[in-house]
Amino acid sequence: MPALLTDLVSRSRVCLVAFAMLALVTAGCATPPASEPAAVAPEEDVGAFGRRADSAPVELEQFGRLAGRWECRVFERLGSQDWAPRSGSVVWTWFYTLGGHAVQDVWEPRAGSSRPFGTNLRIYDTERAAWKSVWTASNRSDFEYWQGAEAGGDIVMQTARDARPARIVFSAIGANTFEWRYERVVGADWQGVLRASCTRLGRLR
Repeated sequence: MPALLTDLVSRSRVCLVAFAMLALVTAGCATPPASEPAAVAPEEDVGAFGRRADSAPVELEQFGRLAGRWECRVFERLGSQDWAPRSGSVVWTWFYTLGGHAVQDVWEPRAGSSRPFGTNLRIYDTERAAWKSVWTASNRSDFEYWQGAEAGGDIVMQTARDARPARIVFSAIGANTFEWRYERVVGADWQGVLRASCTRLGRLR
């Protein structure tokens, strides 16, 4: 009998261990998987888009702070005076150039769009306290000249098209968003023709 009891106790211990292991495995399977982290926009190293040279005017940072890549939704004014979104979006890339003495930007419609690419080269004239820029596009063979200045937190650039004044206004400029609009003189007033809402692609670091 003692030998039989010993055998029964031994077998009971084996069964208890087996049941315990089964319970652990079952509990592990029943544990819900850890939730996946929310998608985070990739970090964007602004330094990769250049920096203002120490010898360049500080005012260069008025546009230089836009260094990086932006996604822009463009809207146009219809004959009914209502605003309508254009199909697709635009990637607008800004960077320092000429050794940190100028700011350039490249306007790139998303794939599938037939609209032209464009680029501006911008310098700051300290003697006149003014911005000067030239614009051209993939459907042009000439340059368009603009001039302007910062006023009340906005940057206003002006030119003449077909002997009619035109201006571009950058407003609500923040770390990750800004607004842009193109206006023409109609009668005695400025009237919006195009506008864009831009959001930075990637987080600053």
